[in-house]
Amino acid sequence: MPSKDTPTPSTAQARTVHQLVASPLVAGQAERVAAVKAAIEAERAKQRTKGPTDLLTHDEAAARLDVSDKTLRALVRDGSLRFITIGKGKQRPTYRFAPADLDRFIEQQSKQEAASWPSIKTRARRSTPMSSASTVVDIAARLRSVPASDLTLADGGARYVFEVGEDQEIERQLARCIGFLGPDTRILDVTDNHIAKLVVWRRGHRKWDRDDMPLVSAATVNRTTVELLRRVFGRAREQWGIRFPSAPKWGKHKMSEPQERDRELHGGERKAMELAIRADGYADAVAFALASGFRLEECLLRWPEVNWFAGKIEKPGKGGRTVRTRITPAVKAILAPLVGHHPEAVFTYIAKRTDPRKGLVRGTRYPLTREGLKTAWRRAKARAGVQDLRFHDLRHDFGTRVQRACGNIKVTQRALNHADIRSTLRYINVTDDEVTAALEAAQLPPTTPPKAAAKAS
Repeated sequence: MPSKDTPTPSTAQARTVHQLVASPLVAGQAERVAAVKAAIEAERAKQRTKGPTDLLTHDEAAARLDVSDKTLRALVRDGSLRFITIGKGKQRPTYRFAPADLDRFIEQQSKQEAASWPSIKTRARRSTPMSSASTVVDIAARLRSVPASDLTLADGGARYVFEVGEDQEIERQLARCIGFLGPDTRILDVTDNHIAKLVVWRRGHRKWDRDDMPLVSAATVNRTTVELLRRVFGRAREQWGIRFPSAPKWGKHKMSEPQERDRELHGGERKAMELAIRADGYADAVAFALASGFRLEECLLRWPEVNWFAGKIEKPGKGGRTVRTRITPAVKAILAPLVGHHPEAVFTYIAKRTDPRKGLVRGTRYPLTREGLKTAWRRAKARAGVQDLRFHDLRHDFGTRVQRACGNIKVTQRALNHADIRSTLRYINVTDDEVTAALEAAQLPPTTPPKAAAKAS
């Protein structure tokens, strides 16, 4: 049952150190505890005396731990990983990481035998790689042999991922929900009260799990809690033969979502934005978004992701899925002049001033960042006088233009790299003039009344 004491995947890691310190092996030895604390304080004092050059940056720490930026921020936020503040920038503090802290964290993780929610991949890695067919069969057989009355949320979620197909985004969202509800909670014991608490808890999260981002939308809450668990419970009922005495009423837990957004570039907005945005890599990135329909994060291309020979671009996208687009003449005209600007990044900008704190040198090219592109977009909107236009609306504009050009919804789905065609429908805007033209084209020619036809004969 969900409670404040139910460990989530992150809090379980954060509590590991405290559990070790409070263990009976240490608690009864006051002198040893004092010695350990003194050693820790000495190590911290030693690290504080080091200069910033002895510490690792955010990117260096993420590379050393072999985790993503998002995961590293989560580890810092929940207290699992120690950091050092060496100063404050214009918007947020600057964090650095001591190599000793990273080594200690790696050692702790290596000693941790089990995660709070053992996923399919985690279970398989404990013995042999996932590629071992015998291991996959053994795990599947064990999951299917669990009686319905004893099936826990952890086993049910693992079996669902196994049967439906491994998907990083589904597995990650299931882990979040199961971590809150409790991995050992029986699937038959989940009630409306549990789902209601889960929805409220999920609504308090922020986008990208970052404190500087707004709260997740109602659509995200519905998609990552109610709709996801409804599919799991539906499969348990229809495929696994589980009979729920009091299954949750899923429809009552869905949050109200705003009406479908109908926004594309109109009239002179496109030209105004082209003139208002910075003329270096930011303008190239916006032009690429209009030509490819890529999301903001996906526009941060790397040259290894551009395959000139095959005439296509492939890179990791939303939810870990691979997004693709063809190198059309329009895309080629955007990318070709950028070759040679930077060894890795496709879209770059030229630093206008030297900033030692950020490591910038005036006149040098640096890769665009997500925050930098968002800031440039916001300033360009203000200069152009364009209202209510998000960067993501360029994707809506792209989908609408593709659909009008081909009239084939499947082609538009492929162009937008959508796994579900229902998502594509939200990206196609239809105007009143188009509806009127379709209705007029569908009208049958007027028929001659029978009496008039008899008189004419």
